[in-house]
Formats: sequence, structure tokens, C-alpha cells
Amino acid sequence: MTASLIMPETILICFPVPSESVDAAVREFPQFDWRQGAPNDAAAVSAASIIFGKPDIKLLKNAPLLKWVQNPSAGVEAWASSEAFQHGSFQLTTAAGMHEGCAQHALALLLAISRKIHFYDKTLVPGAWNSPHKADKPWSLSGQTMGVLGLGALGKRVCEMARAFGMKTIGVNYSGKAVSEADETHTISTLDSILPRCDVLTLVLPATRETDDLMNTRRLALLPKHAVLINIGRGNAIDESALIDALKSGQLAAAGLDVFKQEPLPADSEFYTLPNVVVTPHLGGDQPNYEARAFDLFIENLRRFVRGERLQNCVEKSRGY
Repeated sequence: MTASLIMPETILICFPVPSESVDAAVREFPQFDWRQGAPNDAAAVSAASIIFGKPDIKLLKNAPLLKWVQNPSAGVEAWASSEAFQHGSFQLTTAAGMHEGCAQHALALLLAISRKIHFYDKTLVPGAWNSPHKADKPWSLSGQTMGVLGLGALGKRVCEMARAFGMKTIGVNYSGKAVSEADETHTISTLDSILPRCDVLTLVLPATRETDDLMNTRRLALLPKHAVLINIGRGNAIDESALIDALKSGQLAAAGLDVFKQEPLPADSEFYTLPNVVVTPHLGGDQPNYEARAFDLFIENLRRFVRGERLQNCVEKSRGY
């Protein structure tokens, strides 16, 4: 009698990965059938047990062997809210924790505003060196209070960096559970009482139904008029029309924005022309060797998977992140 063959589980890579990284992975895990393909390759997705990349969401409901998707991004809202994930049995994990550059970007946006770099970079011309300053004097971050909405790995790192500049940090999360990186930690239900204390408010939030237009007209008005709003999380958290009105009326001093509801940002957006706004094109998380680093995180999780251990950065269905 011929023994039945047990086919190896298939790992599909549908995200750019350096060939040397893939070769090393194949050597370490020869028990898998390693394949590379496009994220919209229906046959490849259907045959996969594990996927590294951003597979076409519509194809996941027709992937009966799928056990786990490792997304190379920190934000996976579209996959997390999909019917395939919400009603399926596979795990979804993210690249949270590898976005040091994003925390630095938050402080870069704030420093550009506080030191008036954005103003003088646009207005300083030859011969105008000693002309009267048209901007308010630069100000120091030391002694200021930063509210940080969202205390995942990135939000905690923002708190640490703000502290390094001598700022007090007030962290806000859903549970109110204290974190050592923030001087204070509060639950999101107390947000309205915290906003008047913030000289700077930094948003590091995922895109969920609960965060849609969290910063609306009413809440923007609770911030001090000298306050600065920084957003490096997701664009859904801000009512953009309300923010534009607040910036134009003087209700809010300035904003540094890396994310928007619609990306690319429409050409007619007033964010481009408002003098008290610094805009960057969703590049906070960009860094050299991103693909290789994201794949390294996947490989560490694959080691856990093989050992039967809990994976890092698992998305919870009830929360969507």
C-alpha cells in the first residue's frame, strides 16, 4: 500500500521582499512551500495557508486553507473590517512597532511649527533678512503639555520623545490603563476634560467607527486657542472642514498633518495654502529597508507560529486593530 502524501503548507509572498531575505527564510523553514505572486492572483491566494503582504480583500473569502495573514503595514482597517476576516477563522497580524520614523515625524511636524520653520521656509527671500518678522516668535516645547490620543507602540514612543523635549504627556486610550511612557493616562470617555489642558494634541489613532470625526467642531473648540494639532494616525479622526474653519478663524493656532481622509489630498484642498498648516504626503512611516524589516517581523512571527505560540500584533475582531 502506498503511503498517502502530506502536502506542505503554502506561504504566499505578495509584497516586495529582497531575494536574499526570501532565500534565508526558505533555508530556515524548508517544511513550507514558498511561493511569490501578485496580491490579486486568485489561484495563489486560494492555495495559501499563510500570506505575507496585502492580498486582495475580495479574494480572502475564497481561501479555504488560510490560517494567517501578516500585513506589512501597521494600519489594516480594510482587512480587519472585511467580511472574510470578521466571519473567518484566519489570524490577521500587523507591522505595528516598527514605525520609529513615524514618531520622529510627529515631532518633526511640531518642531517645524514651534520654531516657525514652515513660515520662514516659504517667505524668506534674498534681501528680506532684516525685515520685520511677519510670524510670531518661535516657542519652546519645554514646559508644554502634549496630549497623545492612542497609546499603542507608536503613541508610547511619541510620549517618550515629547518627554525628551521637556514636555508633560497626557496619554489617552480606551481602557484608561496607565502606561509608563505617559505622565498621566486617561480613558477616551474623559477626552473633553483633557483637551483644554493640551498645548499640543497628537493623534495616533486607528481608523474605526469610534474614531470617525472624533475631533469635530465641538472638540476642536475645547482646545486652547494657542494649541497645535498633529495627526500621524489616520485621517478619519478629524472633521477636516471643521479643522479648516478653526485654523482660519484663529480658534486653533496650527496643525501638522501627514494623513487625510482622501489620499492623495485633493489639489483644491485649503490645507495646501493655509499659512498655519504643515502638510506631508503620508510618509511618516517611510524608512530605508522597510520591506526587509517588515519581512523580518514576519519571520519572527513565523517562528512563533511553528512553535504554536501566540503571534505578535494580532488584530482583535471586536476592535478592528
